[in-house]
Amino acid sequence: MNQVSQKEKNTLILFILLSIALYCIGLKILTMIMPSVRKDITARMMEGITIFLTIIFSIFTDVKIRKTGLVAPKKNILNTLVRGCIISVGIVIVFIIIRIVMTYFNPEVANRPIFKLYLNIGTRKYYLLIAFVQEFLAKAVMQENMDRLVGEDNTFLSITICSLILIIFHTGYPLYYMIFAGILGMVTGYIYKKDKCILGCVIIHFCLGFLPRAMGLK
Repeated sequence: MNQVSQKEKNTLILFILLSIALYCIGLKILTMIMPSVRKDITARMMEGITIFLTIIFSIFTDVKIRKTGLVAPKKNILNTLVRGCIISVGIVIVFIIIRIVMTYFNPEVANRPIFKLYLNIGTRKYYLLIAFVQEFLAKAVMQENMDRLVGEDNTFLSITICSLILIIFHTGYPLYYMIFAGILGMVTGYIYKKDKCILGCVIIHFCLGFLPRAMGLK
């Protein structure tokens, strides 16, 4: 791997700090102006800030955007899809077990449909696209540049830092959302590191974010 200069490292650190700072400031302003602001608005704000900074930094600095997903080798695409589907099946099984248990102990859950899409709520009808955009930003932008910053051999450190940043970006959500965001970041981080393709990560992200409400868990 090419050696990253101190100037490049400083630029990458500035990019990360600016993203976090602008998100936190924007979230604070939104909650002050509109105390009942919906969580999906804060999520879209997070993505907008990151996209804006990514474009600016990629044009004027050393921040790189790795072309990923559809331009990955066919073997990598197949491998990541298989991994993503296997993990997603496991997630569905866990959700089914949780639903069965909750049905017996929680009357509110018992009265909910076994499965319903709820596409009229928030931005659920666009959630697959949202998952794709979020994974692209998290992997092709943040993780790729974090690898350059800490070194390709420091996989655990790179993925851990990226996962912690994802947790920060979900501070507008309940605690369990933040925990799931961190776990999702770790799991998909290793999948992306292995295959250099975000498609499997998108599948897992979609299942974790979309299915709980669809299966009556919330």
